[in-house]
Parts: sequence; structure tokens; C-alpha cells
Amino acid sequence: MSVPGMIFGAQQSWNPDAELSEADMLSRISTIEYGDHTGSVVGALRGASAKGGFSWSDLVTYLELDDGRGGCNTEIVRVMGCLEAYRNDLSQSGQARLADARVSMLRTLRDSILAGRELNGKLDDATEDITQLFRVAGDPSSAAVWSLAIDGQRLLNRVGLALLAAHGVVRPDEVGIDAAKLADELECWTERYSRLWHEVSRQSELARIQHVVWRAADVLRSI
Repeated sequence: MSVPGMIFGAQQSWNPDAELSEADMLSRISTIEYGDHTGSVVGALRGASAKGGFSWSDLVTYLELDDGRGGCNTEIVRVMGCLEAYRNDLSQSGQARLADARVSMLRTLRDSILAGRELNGKLDDATEDITQLFRVAGDPSSAAVWSLAIDGQRLLNRVGLALLAAHGVVRPDEVGIDAAKLADELECWTERYSRLWHEVSRQSELARIQHVVWRAADVLRSI
């Protein structure tokens, strides 16, 4: 999944003065790396990656606000942009509280997270387009990988909605998410992801990814 970015980086390192538009680069990578002679697949992947209402980074930030003892991790508060409003509040109150920090973060991200409902529909369309492009290119295995990745973003978008409701940022009836059922879906997705990971990669960061998901599932079941 990181290959297109690596190719971009290599191009800029080796020949930064080349007169290549971004669209041209995306088309060339599609053809050379994925065998897509329409030149469309990397652009489609990039479009899908922009349809996250609640990102992996957002989830990690939410979880790591807990310092492990039920308190607020002030190092996370200090550096994350989505917590700027809370930093301002903290300068007056002087004491960081985990629940308050999480509510402030979710309020900042509220509009983006709520957009996730519409974005999930667009991700459905993106999955169909990307799967067809990879099949035409003769690479069904990549179609399966990216389809699973998009499934993961759909779940993350719903996790964000569940957290908004759990923290009172929106009413539960506004999102209609069964948090316990979502936790089950998230864990099932991770099992599929882990199996696929072992087919194409070494262990690497998989344990870290799994740990984040298990923590998120625990949070969902507790709300």
C-alpha cells in the first residue's frame, strides 16, 4: 500500500526538476506498478483514501489520551492539532481530565465524523471502481487487499460516529450505531486483515495494529 508514495519520493529525490504533473505521475505509477493501462487505479486509490471521516490517526489519538491509569496524557494534548481548543481551556482550568479532553477532540472533529455517513456510501462506489480496475489489470489479489482496506475505513467512520454519541456530542438517535455490534465487526475485520497481512508481509507492526483495534473494541463495548 505504501508503494505509490515510495515511487513519488524516489522521483522527487532522483529528478526533482522533471516537469511531471501529479496526474501524470499517478497515471505512470498505475501502469508501471499495477499494470493498469488506463492509468486510473492510483488516482482511484488516492480518492478513496480521502474519504475518511474518522481516521486511524484520530482513533490512536483518542485512545492514547488515556495515560494508562485513567488520567489524561498531557503529552498528547500538547502536540495534537485536534486538541487545540482543549489546550486553550486547560490554560485556564489548569487540570487535564481525560473525559474532557476526549469530548473536546470529538467536538473539533464533529463535522468531519458526521460526514462519514455520506463518505461510506462513496467508499462503496470506490470499492466497485477499484476492484474492476485491478481485475482489468489482471491483479485480483490487489483488488482483495484494497477492498479490505476500504472496509476498514468504513468501520472507522462508524467508530467515530459511535464515539460522538457516547460522549454526548450528538444524540444517539442521530447516528444509530450499535456500539457492541460494531466492536464485533471491528474484531472480525482485524482477523481477516491479519490473515492477509501474513500472506504478503512479515510480522512488523501487525501486533501494534491489533492492539489498537482490541482497545477500540473494548471502548465500544464499554459505552
